[in-house]
Amino acid sequence: MKNIKIIIAFLLISTNLMAQIEKCGTIVPKNYANFISALQSDKSYTNLDCINKILSISVHLTSPDTSRMSPNISIPTSIQSIYDAIDTLNTFFKPICLSFRICSVDTIVNTDYYELNDLSDYHNLLTTNNNISSTINMYFVNLFIPTPNKGGEATMPNPDNCNENDGHIYIKYESIGNGRTIPHEMGHYFGLLHTFADGELVNGSNCTTAGDLICDTNADPDTSGSMVDSDCHFTGTQKDINGDYYIPPVSNIMSYYGSCVCRFTHEQYQRMVLVYNSCRKYLK
Repeated sequence: MKNIKIIIAFLLISTNLMAQIEKCGTIVPKNYANFISALQSDKSYTNLDCINKILSISVHLTSPDTSRMSPNISIPTSIQSIYDAIDTLNTFFKPICLSFRICSVDTIVNTDYYELNDLSDYHNLLTTNNNISSTINMYFVNLFIPTPNKGGEATMPNPDNCNENDGHIYIKYESIGNGRTIPHEMGHYFGLLHTFADGELVNGSNCTTAGDLICDTNADPDTSGSMVDSDCHFTGTQKDINGDYYIPPVSNIMSYYGSCVCRFTHEQYQRMVLVYNSCRKYLK
């Protein structure tokens, strides 16, 4: 009986940790820090600007092709759950008067898209063949291969042509309702980096050139999201190169701290306004 209890406890702990370490597949473009520096070199922010826009999301659902003769559509979620997730997304972007609405929903029946191999041509073909111009294209897939714990990814602004109209967001079906993954990927889409990006010092002296290039998000050493307890207290003991202990922003949407995350910061909102005005105004 004692052994059974130990096994159950282990499984519960393991399940909790797995829930906390969902990964993001967003790739940061080359020379991104220089790009951001150039965008904001002639701008000064104190108060948040109000974008005052409702942007359109084109929803693309993927389904496996279960029958070559007569394809059957199989979607492991309800359309209502996606509408509910966008309602949650809107609460995060309310401080900058930005909201989102679903303008279209289509279904793409193709097993190679439903279980998306990041190393194959299908990864790019999915968006190339299905993107709808001037909207935020959000694709829902069942699984990412070879990274099954990835919950999503987004296209960040391209420093070489930040107004190019080809961005997208990928979301795994099982991550729709967690209230974190879609806001996280939308943060990337509007220019935010992970809080644990490399090199930021605890004292913040290099916050504009290292880490996430944001100064009101503390330096974050944890790329796993596992160093936090059930009360959202950071449990890590790492120090930076100056010997200062990290006190990371465990509540920040752009971190990996699972159910603890719930907010963007003032400067993160400023960055997203900057990127919208500089790179994403083609969106309708």
